[in-house]
Amino acid sequence: MPSQFIHDRFIRLLKPGFRQKPGWFFFAIVRGLILFFSDPLVETEVFGMRLAIPLSHALPRYLKVFPYYASNLGRLAALVKEKYSGLAVIDIGANIGDSAAAIKIGADAPVLCVEGNPVFLKILKLNAARFQGVRIAEAYVGDANSSFQADDRTADGTSHISADGVREIKIRLLSGILADHPDYKTAKLVKIDTDGFDCKIIRGNADFLAAARPVIFFEYDPLLLFRQSDDGLSVFDTLWGLGYDCAIVYDNFGHFILSLRLSDTKLLKELHAHFFSYMGERFGDICVFHSEDGELYEAAAKREACYFENDAAKKAGISG
Repeated sequence: MPSQFIHDRFIRLLKPGFRQKPGWFFFAIVRGLILFFSDPLVETEVFGMRLAIPLSHALPRYLKVFPYYASNLGRLAALVKEKYSGLAVIDIGANIGDSAAAIKIGADAPVLCVEGNPVFLKILKLNAARFQGVRIAEAYVGDANSSFQADDRTADGTSHISADGVREIKIRLLSGILADHPDYKTAKLVKIDTDGFDCKIIRGNADFLAAARPVIFFEYDPLLLFRQSDDGLSVFDTLWGLGYDCAIVYDNFGHFILSLRLSDTKLLKELHAHFFSYMGERFGDICVFHSEDGELYEAAAKREACYFENDAAKKAGISG
């Protein structure tokens, strides 16, 4: 198909930085013309798996330009499964299934993909059929059961709920969703990526977190949190109250930043200010561990630091 050909050349010729090969600009222009009229599905490789994806989706560009992008989720899933052989995973804000692909490449574990956006849901169903052990819950997760008139605004692979729509949007607590999917009530890994609602989801579903005590991997974007009238930082008090005491922090491109104790409120405030200073251009992904998984946290922090140090040394041609 022409769209597939354009997509493949657009990604193949793309390189990091602002200086692109002349041929790339031709395919970028043609791609833009296609998107002016429609947004066809194409196939792209995501962590070694072929997925259907809208031509407009930014994921293939991120994977090409930022080599560490989202790979941390797979490594963490693999480590969690070393301790919990019966690992089950909940993916809140599953999008088209790219996080499920990252998880599956790291650990052969069942994944419950929770997604409410109808555009992404349609594609998620296509991609979920390519995996074994992936189930879909058609829902938005929030901090309370509610419904309102709104609409989804989707662009470049992300979406947000706009209050000026006419579609009925239903928000559900995780406990209600898990009543329909009881096999995931003891899930030991939960990923949350909901464009600013992440901290509200953690606070509103504290009963599940207190019972299951999973490793939680969530997006932390102070700008999006601010737009939701969420201070962000108070989520760490909630987590501390639930018994979570350790965290590993990455930027949104998958680079390891540091590991820390949630009792270090000064460092948390500085991280918040650091990410806020980027005004949405860069933000954080934070993985928190319950106190009963202290040894898991220590292993993960050590492995992640070594992974990035060794990879950087390899790229720099440093041996030994």
